[in-house]
Amino acid sequence: MSTYGSYDEVTEIKPKIPKESCDPVQSDKMNNKQANVCCHYQLIKRQGIPPEQIVTMMYDDIASDPRNPQKGNILSVLDNENVYEGVLKDYTGKDVTPQNFLNALQGKCTDKKVINSCGNDNIYIYMTGLGTESTFKFPKQSDVKKHFLSEFLQK
Repeated sequence: MSTYGSYDEVTEIKPKIPKESCDPVQSDKMNNKQANVCCHYQLIKRQGIPPEQIVTMMYDDIASDPRNPQKGNILSVLDNENVYEGVLKDYTGKDVTPQNFLNALQGKCTDKKVINSCGNDNIYIYMTGLGTESTFKFPKQSDVKKHFLSEFLQK
């Protein structure tokens, strides 16, 4: 598991939030993932990709958790920067599902942002989360199998 902390070097990120700050299902393991998403979003923006070309999915339950000592923030342990600030979140909470992920990739119109691309476009996908070598786990949802995702992306 790695992400960009200072945006110049690859490193592991852990948010400065007590372990018990998320509900039991999400746990500290998912805190790391949300910090990873926020750090990665900031890195992509700093590389010149405009926010309207970034589709972000994250459970988004740690910044506003009442036990978060830095309300509304997710801080990088590397430089204490609030990496949550300015992150445009397109899919949060119950909307972070395998179906919404696949719909966004296909550009299927919904009330949420999707990827508008053509067959020859290159799309960068950053995934962080729980799972195994052959599966990717969505919070409180079913797994997306590696072979299914690979076949899906080849279409």
